[in-house]
Amino acid sequence: MAEGVLLSQVNMAETDAISHSESYMPANRQFLEYYLGCENGYEVEGQSQVVSTEVADVVSSDMPSHVRTFLSGREVMEFKPNSDDPRDKQEAIEKTKYVHHIIRNQKSYYRMMHGFLKNTEIQTIGVLHYPWKETKTTEIRKYKNLDDDELASIIMDVEIEAAKQGFDQDITKGKENDDGTTDLELKITRTKKGVVVSDIPIDKMLISRNAETKEDADLVGHRFMARRGDLISQGFDKDRINAIAVSTDMTDSGMRSVRFDGQGGQHDMSAIEDRANDLLPVSNLHMMIDYDGDGIPERRHIIKIGTEIFGNEPFDHVPYAISSSILMPNNLLGRSRAEITMQSQLLSTEIMRSTMDNIYDVGSGRVAVNDNVDMDSLLTERNQGVVSSEGSGDIRADIMPLQTPFIGQENLLILQYLDTKRSASTGEMLANQGLDSDKIYNETATRFDGIRDAGSAKIEHIQRNIIETGFRDLFEGIAWTVSRFQSEKDEIMVLGKPLSINPTRWWNDHSISAKVGEGAGDNGKTVSNLSGIFQIQNQLKAEQSSLVDDKDRYNTLERLTQAMGETDTNQFFNDPEVPEQSAQFLMEQNRKLMQMLQQVSQANPLAEAEAVKREGEMAIAQGNLTLKGAELAEKQRQFDIKQQSENTKDLLTLEKDYAKIEADSGTDIPGKGP
Repeated sequence: MAEGVLLSQVNMAETDAISHSESYMPANRQFLEYYLGCENGYEVEGQSQVVSTEVADVVSSDMPSHVRTFLSGREVMEFKPNSDDPRDKQEAIEKTKYVHHIIRNQKSYYRMMHGFLKNTEIQTIGVLHYPWKETKTTEIRKYKNLDDDELASIIMDVEIEAAKQGFDQDITKGKENDDGTTDLELKITRTKKGVVVSDIPIDKMLISRNAETKEDADLVGHRFMARRGDLISQGFDKDRINAIAVSTDMTDSGMRSVRFDGQGGQHDMSAIEDRANDLLPVSNLHMMIDYDGDGIPERRHIIKIGTEIFGNEPFDHVPYAISSSILMPNNLLGRSRAEITMQSQLLSTEIMRSTMDNIYDVGSGRVAVNDNVDMDSLLTERNQGVVSSEGSGDIRADIMPLQTPFIGQENLLILQYLDTKRSASTGEMLANQGLDSDKIYNETATRFDGIRDAGSAKIEHIQRNIIETGFRDLFEGIAWTVSRFQSEKDEIMVLGKPLSINPTRWWNDHSISAKVGEGAGDNGKTVSNLSGIFQIQNQLKAEQSSLVDDKDRYNTLERLTQAMGETDTNQFFNDPEVPEQSAQFLMEQNRKLMQMLQQVSQANPLAEAEAVKREGEMAIAQGNLTLKGAELAEKQRQFDIKQQSENTKDLLTLEKDYAKIEADSGTDIPGKGP
């Protein structure tokens, strides 16, 4: 396909995706406005403009559970082997450990993942992008007044580290100072390669219309503004990048103004007048297109900067993890928690405003007067002010207060109903809203637990949606990416020990399962369940049942310690599959057994014979070891004697040869002979 034809096809697909985004972005902007508590457009001048915060309350009540479940440091996903083959099992373990390592070592990992989870709560979708990137960074180090030893030491260190870490270095010696010292300038250029995970705002996403999944979408990508210098550092042609004119032709859905202006900031682009900081529009697209003309469309990764195509390669993967808190059938776009809470916030806001207006009216009551009342004195407000009247009768006949009924109690009943209705639909604070405050202490524990479990079930459902869509895409996608692009082995630390990873040898397409997301972050419940399982395992172990072994019990203890917030299980328990840990365990057990036998023998004379017998066995074992040691020492002694004898014989032969040479030649060899 000619480049002009390709550019035309890309522009049409991108324009269609932008048009599609304009159909759902107004709603997402409104979701964000409701979350931030912005005015809803129904305000009346001179009346209360208070805004209820139901959307923010629901999201805020969900986030602690999400953080405990997904960001507590535990492994959230696990690759499963397809067979009993040891290499297959080892590969599955490596994928699990390495993908977790990559994600948790991302720059601003917590902030990025927190933003992704909150986006799934507020917006239609939350999106993570995980491409393979190669970027160059330059670092300048300057040294002054170095003597010869310091100069040589620094140069040697740089060369050693450059060989170890694989960076390029350029050393420039400065002028020599009057005192004989030297200045040095060191330029280090590092090429960073790896998966870079980033949180993509929904207003930057491009998704073709009618997409049911990301795999069947004609186009998935995102648009953003990038600095000219950053694009050059990523390897794009410098001359072509510098030839692109600065443009602000980037569709703005208004989300930036809500995110920044609503928080007291500015959403305008950078105004720094520096060519390297010029912002250029970039479209990162993964598009289905018949590029080779065989009649079969294939997925291609296309990068468009400005109006030119800078990248075009086959890429059989869509590196985006997309998730929604509420999934919709046959649609990539789901629903958000904010969406189902908006109506409750709107109604609560109006009721709160009417209540506040009523309170103001009751507090500043009005009066009805006749012509006998002096209006100037009535309208003049001052402490202990006097209102004069020309009437000759009862003043109450001239002035009558107008009674404004207080409707706060009725409004509070409506608000309580709305809270209950919201709790039923969202699960937020259901345990508190479902009980009558006057009868809370009379409620049975069973009913309270049932209400709490009903609320937790909705959060569990949301977390299951997130883990089975976004996190599954993220983990499977990163494993796919590193197996295709990472050409070198890597070494990571797992439980305090190095683990060598070689993704180039990953050949299996493993299934993946979630290890969290089923308990709404309720670690107490998890600990209780695992403790029950461990008791059953101990009982089966005591019965010498084949249903459980030491590794099964260790796995339970590992999950148990993780649920308690501890990440390093080996600080508390020994892994039976690790030889050195097992040896330490056996030695410790033997020591404890000997102490126990000694105590028993002291308390029970009948057990003394058993203790003596065991000591005898240990003495025999020690004697065997001593005997073997003696045998080895004797063999070593005989070998040394034999070797010494042979060396002496060789030396005598050599001396004899020297003497014969001296006699034949009549010459004395220095250092030989008398």
